[in-house]
Amino acid sequence: MEERGRKHLTAKRKFSIYLETRQPEAKIGEILRRERLHLNDLRAIEALVERGAIGALKSKGPGRGIRKKIDPLEYEQLKQELAEKEKAMTELMVEHMLLKKSDRLASLETLTNSNSETAQNGKRCSKPSRAPNKKA
Repeated sequence: MEERGRKHLTAKRKFSIYLETRQPEAKIGEILRRERLHLNDLRAIEALVERGAIGALKSKGPGRGIRKKIDPLEYEQLKQELAEKEKAMTELMVEHMLLKKSDRLASLETLTNSNSETAQNGKRCSKPSRAPNKKA
């Protein structure tokens, strides 16, 4: 794109030329002469703009944001904090499972005791069976 006598164009200048040539009623020939560019140069700028736009749009998908640099010390602190929280969560899960198990055993024991009491009460409270009266 560069020849002798032509100035180096910055990215901003190329983009402004691109936008100017996209205006309705834009006189592309005059713009190219003023900027000392050829039509092939404009086509190359258009291709760069298109590739840049597509690349920028691709990076905006879910989980594809621009990543900032993280301080190594901060990273280690966060890593340690995560490990501590995972350990605490594991301990809580174990405690929860033990509580559920003891609650389940207590419920079964209560149920078993109430069933045996009902069975014992049923024998005590049962009415004595009468022999049928025979009238002769």
